[in-house]
Amino acid sequence: MTDQPKTALDQFLAAAKRIEAIHSDVKSARGIPDRVGYDIDKVAIRVETGSYWNQNIPPLAAEAAKRIKDQVAAEFRADAEHERDAKLHALAVEMETIRAALPSLAAQASIELGHQARMLAYEANGGAL
Repeated sequence: MTDQPKTALDQFLAAAKRIEAIHSDVKSARGIPDRVGYDIDKVAIRVETGSYWNQNIPPLAAEAAKRIKDQVAAEFRADAEHERDAKLHALAVEMETIRAALPSLAAQASIELGHQARMLAYEANGGAL
């Protein structure tokens, strides 16, 4: 069985659904750096104490741990921002493509709806105009 060609109304409704999905995808993409940052905030670097009897953490070790975490966090955030930007760019291109086709789709769907309305009125009148 072959798929029936989509009507103009089907195409218009599909475009509207995709626009709605793009808006959701944009919100998700914008949150990528924050989600990565939230995950990185959960990372803890354990610094060994001097000995069982001396539980003080050496200041240089604590500073090294902080710098390592900050550097890794900055790298992950930069990667997340790059991923966000790439996704937003792809969504912008798709949105622009839909925007360009929308007037034609709307016009075709409008003609199709008018025809359907006339056919329904004809049917409701028992086949008489």
